[in-house]
Amino acid sequence: MKILITPPTTRREDAASRILVQNMIDLFRQNGHAVSVCAPEDSRYRNTELFPAARPKVSFFHRRSEGAGKTYEEYLYSVGALDRDYLTADTETIRKAIAAFQPDLMIDDGRAAALIASRLDNIRIFTLVSAPMIRTRRFPAECINGLNEVLTSYRLEQVLQMRSLLETASRRIAFSPPAVQPFPDDFPITRIGSILPYPEAAAPTDKVVILLHESSYKPKQLRKMITEAFLGAPYPVEAWYPDCLTAKERNLHFLPAMNYQTIKDALVCIHDGSDALFNACLSAGVPQLIINNGSWQKNWNAYAAERLGTGVVLAEDNLSMESLYENYRRLVADDYYRQQARFLADQTAAMGSLEDIMQYF
Repeated sequence: MKILITPPTTRREDAASRILVQNMIDLFRQNGHAVSVCAPEDSRYRNTELFPAARPKVSFFHRRSEGAGKTYEEYLYSVGALDRDYLTADTETIRKAIAAFQPDLMIDDGRAAALIASRLDNIRIFTLVSAPMIRTRRFPAECINGLNEVLTSYRLEQVLQMRSLLETASRRIAFSPPAVQPFPDDFPITRIGSILPYPEAAAPTDKVVILLHESSYKPKQLRKMITEAFLGAPYPVEAWYPDCLTAKERNLHFLPAMNYQTIKDALVCIHDGSDALFNACLSAGVPQLIINNGSWQKNWNAYAAERLGTGVVLAEDNLSMESLYENYRRLVADDYYRQQARFLADQTAAMGSLEDIMQYF
């Protein structure tokens, strides 16, 4: 089978999507499928054919922040992903990839243009969804004006919300158990537990893992906070953040690259709430301290961790050496977080792992 994957183009550094897409590339190739990706050239995907795509331009004159209260439509609008000109160009880019690669299946991870292109060229498509994508909150109509202009130009019906476009996919796939991401009964989805292809259980050690893919703090500030909070502790600490300088000092190990697999035997994981890291913690049954920057999807993960008792949340504005260490101590001092994390890990495992997606091909 030939599979075309369309990752989001809105961010140069999207850890969650990149991890998931690379996992799919490796898994599908190992099982004899041909895989290509339509994504920006700087996306750094390995072992696949790349069809280059442009990123949307963001106008700071009328964009809104991607705050916690925003809907999926407002988020896409705020990053330029629903602009008429961009959406038209991206649809044609994907259609060119379809014409060249001739896929049997498309897998979309957040590109409205992919859903449009699949309908125009009659290609079966799976789209990856999360609960905050179909929130029923009101949003300004201007957010989807560009999308509807593009749909009209292709003689497709207009929509009132992104949910209607998502419902045109052949299958909607959510990675999480129901307790983490509840969906309305009238929005049919296929659930898969883990984004990892072959998740492995590991006995917990006393290791602390810190992975901050997105942070408003400078690398020197993060290094200072982590060092002051954990240097000399009687347990190993592995840390990574953008532009992290590799070094090992006593119990501290600053990693050369983000490695989400190091989470599986951690006592605690401190991270920024991205979907991939949140899901990796769920899969491994590791309590998590989420440094929440308030963005729409990460805020949802932070809320879920607190609601389900699998972790605690620290607002990024309040991040300091003292708050970092104090909240870490909250997690390790109460067995409740470990018990809840194990409970959610069992639920996640019961929903299967990434390899199960292939049964729907």
